[in-house]
Amino acid sequence: MDSNTVEEVKKISIPKINGEEYIINYFIIPFRAGLYGFLIFFGILFVTKLMGHVIGTQKTFIISASDFLLSFIGFVPIFMIRFLKNFRKNDN
Repeated sequence: MDSNTVEEVKKISIPKINGEEYIINYFIIPFRAGLYGFLIFFGILFVTKLMGHVIGTQKTFIISASDFLLSFIGFVPIFMIRFLKNFRKNDN
């Protein structure tokens, strides 16, 4: 009473990534995307402060260290989104 069973085996292929591709995908591309987010956020702050000075609501036009720290808010989410895209499952 031997019964032959057929088992379906899923073949999982793990792509081989060389060191240079690893560094580019996990560090360079997310950092560049985060830098774009930082620059966009800083640009908005810069234009807002400049327009405040032109309109006359602010007497002096000053970019302070807190503006750079605030612009970091633009860096972090964009960096994380691009970094976490590397861990998304591909349904090909």
